[in-house]
Amino acid sequence: MTSQIALSTRLWQWLLFSPGPFYFYPWKSLANHVAGDSYAVGYRHFAAGHYGRINLALHCVALFIQTFGNFGLLRHLDVLLPVSFAKLGIFSSGSVAAWLACLCWSPAPLLARLASCASVAFAFRFSPLATVERFEAAAPGAMVLALTWAQATARRRIHRKAYERGLLLMAGWYAAWALLRRLCGKKLQDQKLQIRCAVLGFLSFLALRKNPLKPVVVLGSLVCRLASTLTDDPVLYYLSYAFTGSLFQGIAHGLTAEEATLEALERQSEAAKLRYEWSHVTFFPALLFHTVQAATARNFKVRA
Repeated sequence: MTSQIALSTRLWQWLLFSPGPFYFYPWKSLANHVAGDSYAVGYRHFAAGHYGRINLALHCVALFIQTFGNFGLLRHLDVLLPVSFAKLGIFSSGSVAAWLACLCWSPAPLLARLASCASVAFAFRFSPLATVERFEAAAPGAMVLALTWAQATARRRIHRKAYERGLLLMAGWYAAWALLRRLCGKKLQDQKLQIRCAVLGFLSFLALRKNPLKPVVVLGSLVCRLASTLTDDPVLYYLSYAFTGSLFQGIAHGLTAEEATLEALERQSEAAKLRYEWSHVTFFPALLFHTVQAATARNFKVRA
């Protein structure tokens, strides 16, 4: 029985992490219903590790990155289907419908539900405008703008060195990938399919490891981005942002010294962590805006 439970946990872990933990697919809300925790459990853990203005602002940028990357990937997956199915937009339309339903009927406050649904619908509508060139600059650029605004307006600012480190990280991130694209872009374009399969296999391997979050996020972001640059593969490019968004969340926690929820849960069982992570990624937009709403209400009370 124990081995069966362990196998089941590994399979659910693979389904969550290998295609990008924060990306929403048509089956995700059903999978969370079977293998995940409730919204209330997700919010309790999420709110404990996300409370400062700077961290929340950077997480809002991560949400922008993940939703635009999500629908960029799904639209390219739709194109790979037979023409009759591609026109229906099974992946993109199916995912946005399922996600909006999940967020709309969550027990989050009304404003949080409206904001989360609006953010998803906005990304679905305008993701075709997020070309590789635009998105490459927009992602780190938005992080810099959010960090600068939050640092200037927050009552509790982060240390100056942490702020400068954040700016340097984002500038370096953009410069490194832009330089790589100029020097090595499309060098392995004729091996696109083989490299895509190899990368997906590598992600599956990482997703089956014990405590896969950090390896999947860091290596998934770097390997997918590198492979997409070398092969000019939009599928791997937009998939990379499933992991880059999570990586930027980790950077936000590092800059603000607010402990990431999953790191706080490392002491719990694998099954408990996995159940939370399913609810975390499924309800992420609602959890984030719910926490922003609660933080705003606290600030008004303090000022009053």
